[in-house]
Amino acid sequence: MFPGDDVLASAAIARGARGAVMGIANVVPKLCVELVTAARASDRARSEELQSLVDALVDVSRSAPFPSADKFLAAELRDAEVGYRAPYDPLTPEEREGVRERLAPLRPRLAPFLGR
Repeated sequence: MFPGDDVLASAAIARGARGAVMGIANVVPKLCVELVTAARASDRARSEELQSLVDALVDVSRSAPFPSADKFLAAELRDAEVGYRAPYDPLTPEEREGVRERLAPLRPRLAPFLGR
């Protein structure tokens, strides 16, 4: 069993799931790998800490249209090359600014997961 909702990852693993399918892993893969690793090791404190960060990042992602928001976040956080095609356009300047504002408080917590 693999939950397909990012916000259920650590709880599902604690209840026997072997892992999780997390969309936000396309944005910050190292964060998601560490969350699954901590949850599988029954490191509750660490998995709760990481799940909180995943939840906050999911909230940022949901503040703009999907999948454009996730692509924008991947480009913004990891300098990932992303492309857009119909029917999914890039975020508008206003949407980008809104995402950046919501993302700003998370940047220090995300920093350890963004390096190579």
